[in-house]
Amino acid sequence: MIKLPTCLLLGLVLVLPQMGYTEADNLRLITVGGKGEVSVNPDRATLSLGVESRGPVLDKARDEVNTITNKFLAFAKRLGVADRYVSTTGANIRPEYHWDNKSGERNLTGYYVSRSLIVDLRDLEKLGQLVEGAVDLGVNQVSDPALGLADQSGAEREALKRAAEDAEQNAAVLAKTLGVKVGPVRSITATDMGYSPPSPRATVMMRAEAASDGAASYSAGQVKFSTRVNAQFDIAD
Repeated sequence: MIKLPTCLLLGLVLVLPQMGYTEADNLRLITVGGKGEVSVNPDRATLSLGVESRGPVLDKARDEVNTITNKFLAFAKRLGVADRYVSTTGANIRPEYHWDNKSGERNLTGYYVSRSLIVDLRDLEKLGQLVEGAVDLGVNQVSDPALGLADQSGAEREALKRAAEDAEQNAAVLAKTLGVKVGPVRSITATDMGYSPPSPRATVMMRAEAASDGAASYSAGQVKFSTRVNAQFDIAD
């Protein structure tokens, strides 16, 4: 084996390239975020309603629930809500007991019966009528309507477009401030409130204001779609 002088070995070590060096180390980038929002009027509402009854006799409680449910279905049909937009599949029947501490026994006190109603309303002009009418008929469980769009793809894309434009403008402001020019976009990703894939989240406000006509006091707010993007632009030479 040929032995090299120590000084030559040191010289060889000094000219070896650094390990892990990549072309990306020379990149000059501007990394920015952008956000976009679109507010639109909703065109559909999903209502979750329920009918509950308790009583010592099962048949009586069940008949009461079924009677109110049938009245509501007839009422919804009169309002023009098609059968395919009304679901009544949810049902629950259970006995209820009371524990007697003295005897150490569980005694039957009655029965609980409920039916769930879900309505996909496509005419929001009838929202107040439907809710108020349901309560008048005996529906005793009413949740806040979930408002949205039958087709939300257009609003989602508009929010995405605005987010991309916002990111581009943010990059331009940074570049101008620092005396450089924005080059081509290198990468861009879109997210929405942490969800993946991006799907702008719809938020809505429903308010009932004091009025002589309860049905007329329902006013739907706007549905808001929002999304965010992160983008990287080259710094132009």
